[in-house]
Amino acid sequence: MAEYIYVSLQGEDEILVFAHERAILDRRPPVPIHGGPGPLGMSPDRRWIYAGLRDEPGLAALRIEPDGGLTEIGRVPLEADPCHVSTDRTGRYLFAAYFAEGMITVHALDESGVPESRPRESRRTARTAHMMMADASNRFVLVPHRDSDVILQFVFDSQEGRLAPNRPDRVSMAEGAGPRHFCHHPAGPWLYVSNELDSTVTACRFDRETGVAEPVQTLSTLPEGYTGDNSCSQIHITPDARWLYLSNRGHDSLAGFGVDPETGLLERGTITPTEPIPRAFNIDTAGRTVFAAGRDSGQLAVYGLDGASGSLSRIGSYSTGRKAMWVLPVCPAV
Repeated sequence: MAEYIYVSLQGEDEILVFAHERAILDRRPPVPIHGGPGPLGMSPDRRWIYAGLRDEPGLAALRIEPDGGLTEIGRVPLEADPCHVSTDRTGRYLFAAYFAEGMITVHALDESGVPESRPRESRRTARTAHMMMADASNRFVLVPHRDSDVILQFVFDSQEGRLAPNRPDRVSMAEGAGPRHFCHHPAGPWLYVSNELDSTVTACRFDRETGVAEPVQTLSTLPEGYTGDNSCSQIHITPDARWLYLSNRGHDSLAGFGVDPETGLLERGTITPTEPIPRAFNIDTAGRTVFAAGRDSGQLAVYGLDGASGSLSRIGSYSTGRKAMWVLPVCPAV
């Protein structure tokens, strides 16, 4: 099945499209989208992509065409620019987090995939809300906040699109950690947090019955002895849950960790040099290739992923453009 790689370019007002096969990318016509596209999210049925617009704040819905192209089918204006978007697990609602405004929203999606103009819920949380995503059961939603070192925990009503604080309503990370993004283990009761400010990753137990996270392990994403400036950005786990990666901005690398299949705990692995300021990266749907976009280099680096060792081997790079903000691999629905 064909796979496509989408790269949003806030500085170019477009989304790049690459067809991907065996770690080789075939550039397709870019998709113009005014407003400064930043974060990207995909519907569970792989029919639509959602783009958060940061220069002219809004949410745009794009239909994925059979050839991998994108057609904008609607958008709604917003009062603030979203830094993260995702759908709930049913594809009926679109979540967004707003960094500067310190809030989150839930928009219902109509049958054509377009967000309703008014959100079902708009909730003030705290400054630097950085991500919003539901767990696999669709009953719980987590929202990390960088500057307050907490992850807020919500119960989600998927019938009404409403949120309520969980009990407890938050989990605290280490002081100065700066939780930014997280990813759930695809099969086990764990989640992993990228801590932006102190360049660490935290493994948490996640109670799938209560929706409560508990930090159990924290490791550095940097090599021993490194003293330069750095901040962590995104975090992704391979589909088989054997390897976890985070991007280092400043050290300009991808930090790899092995995942223990029994305990969910992490073991430090390779640290691979990459493009300057790798704000956005991702793993292909087969778990064999990694794509890292350099915000400051205008290049998309491609790496082969060794499933046995977790090491990354650079295969090549492709020019992008200014301010690459997101990398999203998609196998479109047949």
